[in-house]
Amino acid sequence: MPISMSPRMQRDTRHLVYGEVIQLQHLRTKQFLRIRGKQPAILHKTSRRVDMHKGSVNSWLRLNPFFKHKLQGVPVTVNEQLSLESVKLGNRWSLSWSRCRNMCKDEVIEINCNRESRGFYLELYGRGVAQNLKVLSCPSPLRLLNSHCGGFIAASCSKAKPLVFLHKKSGTLRQSAKDIWILEPGLPGRA
Repeated sequence: MPISMSPRMQRDTRHLVYGEVIQLQHLRTKQFLRIRGKQPAILHKTSRRVDMHKGSVNSWLRLNPFFKHKLQGVPVTVNEQLSLESVKLGNRWSLSWSRCRNMCKDEVIEINCNRESRGFYLELYGRGVAQNLKVLSCPSPLRLLNSHCGGFIAASCSKAKPLVFLHKKSGTLRQSAKDIWILEPGLPGRA
């Protein structure tokens, strides 16, 4: 069931521009997407692990344009491909995905952080959010679409399973509470 924006959310809404720092909070678990800079990804060893955590400097992501014709300071528009760079790692370490094989030799798509920036589309989610909205604002309920693989970034609703994965269904995209995130402002002043 889609969520509605509360009056507080509508009042505290502010537009985002490229270069700002944000966090992605999972709707169900209230945990944040975290990039673990010193741990390799489980399957793609040259990448860094992405999981869920209560929030820290490892959760801060900088909104960067995916294409060169956009500049820092320009408002971020909805349904536009962008790159989410790790503030802690910097130097073009961005949220990404890799096709790899697991121990059973099945081809899987792992969500990780690496230097091969593969952009995501931010799609607004919810009844209280105007679908004709052009500029992305914070806080907003949204989903992160990976158009190449035909799925959304998702996480388990159980805190015992902290890994982030690509949620997809063959043929059509599925809607699930596992792939809804709340875009929250980052807090770079509190390191």
